[in-house]
Amino acid sequence: MVPGGAVGQTGWVRRVLLGLIVLAAALVQAVDPLPASAAAAANPWPHEVINGFSTPTGDGFWLIYADGTVEAHGDATHHGDASHLVLVDPVVGGTATPTGNGYWLVARDGGIFSFGDAPFLGSMGGVALNEPVFSMAATPTANGYWLVARDGGIFSFGDARFFGSMGGIALAQPATGITTSPSGNGYRIVAKDGGIFSFGDVAFHGSLPGLGLTVDNSAGMAPSQSGDGYWIAQADGSVVPFGDAATQSGFDALYCDPVSAIFSSPTADGYRLVLQSGRSLGFGAAPGGTGETGTGAVDCTLAAADCQLPHRALNSEVKVGWPRSTNRLPSIGTARLAVLFVDFSDAPAAGSTTDRFHQGGFSDAEAFLESQSFGVFDIEYVPHHTWMRMSLRSDEYGINRGLVLFELFAYLDEAVELADPSFDFSNIDGVIAVPAPSAVALSSSPAFVAHHPAWGIEADGATIMSGFARGTDWDNNDAEVIYHELGHTLGLVDAYDRNQGWPSLHRFVGIFDPMGSLAPDEGGNEMFAWHRWQLGWLDDSQIHCTADMPDPILISPVASQGGTDAVVVPVSSTSAIVVESRRAIGADSALAETGVLVYRVDSATTSGHGPIEVLGDHPSSGPDATALLQPGESLTADGVTVTVHGADTNGDTVSVSR
Repeated sequence: MVPGGAVGQTGWVRRVLLGLIVLAAALVQAVDPLPASAAAAANPWPHEVINGFSTPTGDGFWLIYADGTVEAHGDATHHGDASHLVLVDPVVGGTATPTGNGYWLVARDGGIFSFGDAPFLGSMGGVALNEPVFSMAATPTANGYWLVARDGGIFSFGDARFFGSMGGIALAQPATGITTSPSGNGYRIVAKDGGIFSFGDVAFHGSLPGLGLTVDNSAGMAPSQSGDGYWIAQADGSVVPFGDAATQSGFDALYCDPVSAIFSSPTADGYRLVLQSGRSLGFGAAPGGTGETGTGAVDCTLAAADCQLPHRALNSEVKVGWPRSTNRLPSIGTARLAVLFVDFSDAPAAGSTTDRFHQGGFSDAEAFLESQSFGVFDIEYVPHHTWMRMSLRSDEYGINRGLVLFELFAYLDEAVELADPSFDFSNIDGVIAVPAPSAVALSSSPAFVAHHPAWGIEADGATIMSGFARGTDWDNNDAEVIYHELGHTLGLVDAYDRNQGWPSLHRFVGIFDPMGSLAPDEGGNEMFAWHRWQLGWLDDSQIHCTADMPDPILISPVASQGGTDAVVVPVSSTSAIVVESRRAIGADSALAETGVLVYRVDSATTSGHGPIEVLGDHPSSGPDATALLQPGESLTADGVTVTVHGADTNGDTVSVSR
């Protein structure tokens, strides 16, 4: 036993401790098995395959599960397992005796379980480990074995000799496995980054870091028949040979069913990959042959809720994450909006409020949002048709892009107070203040999105927490500005870059989505499927949430109702890749090209700083129709590859892989 995996003991202390461990293990093995129901309740570890090992003939193998289950295949015989025991820690590895008439299992705490003709020679169970045990290997005599801990520490039992370890040396990635030489006079340790550490008579033939590969998903190592080579497997199914290990055919593992182990035949050159689901596949002269075991390929489809990214950014009111704030306008049903008309001593009104209302783009904005919602959202404007004189000059309210909440609150609150004597606010959800056309000092149209009722505007028993102030930026795109600002009152983010001027202002989403560009003549103004999903305008059945999707599916254009409107692939706890189809219909009718739009959503990024970013090749000033993928094209981002397989009037056929 060597320091590194545990605090070292010497002399009689070690012998006494080992004796106690042997006695404890014997007592454990003498305990009657629990009833099946009690065992299930007492064993909390998952029924997931974590490793496997070959029979001495190479004609069979055993698969071992975290809950202690052992599964025999080919000429392998089941000699018992630990699934009925009350395991303190999950099983992490095992190995067979040279006869094939027995095997050992090792748990994460270093506990050893012996079956058949495998002798119990000691364990680390009950000893305080610096790092947990991850694997084991046996000597050719079956009278000894080694355990390897996560930090590369080695523990030797029986006739297993200690040849060195990585204990006490900082590893770039933790150790995950150990294999021994045919002579038993050496061993190799493999780390999660594919690093190899050789001790005794085993040669070093290379490693993944030595090839310039930076990985953290090594699933293990398996020696070639001669011991003069080895294969290193990664979770994605790729296997790299070293020394005299022969290259075998490739395999792409699903992201949701990664490779968890690799083991080889002692009689020929081949190996078997074990997947997390329990499926195993043979390559070359593999243990048990090249046949596949298990239930076949798994489905990586996730529940829609698994793709609803939790909100992690600063602003709690406008966001791309879930849940949607209850302070915002209702997105389903009718939102009643008071429209108030104000003028100023320096900008008196000229003309009627009726003309101002009908020329202001209100009806077009209403039609747009109602069409984007597929009819589940309705706007009811309630105009107060009288000009009301504000108390300050128009240039004294500070209505501009640098506006802070309390300035906008004061402006809208005064307008509501002026209207209140002759206007009923009791059933109003939001308020819009429209100034006289001559009030040019009001240079922008900021949205009012109060984050707490204390910041709401009180009138007639109602607390109004949503609205906006009209400004002169409506001159050319009046309807577009209205539905953009109403998007904020619904809880949607600014998709443009607040820190940039023209043209880099639109570098994140370009012409796509009304929360970005306000230029409908360029196309792309259909709302992102993500925004529609947030608002409840797409239901969960229209979102295909998946960890991996090698089989292509059809996605419908976002402008059409029904079908699958988006594929969403979560890539972290706060980000996802979204795939949707764009056609020259609806608000996308001006698109120069049609195709597949791919974008990243990040719920930890604040509004106006890129919470949504369109991916792919496009001008640096911002994405345009050239960002849309065509049949035969693919795009890779965040480890997710999106491929377009076909297109027709019904949409685009796509797949995603990792």
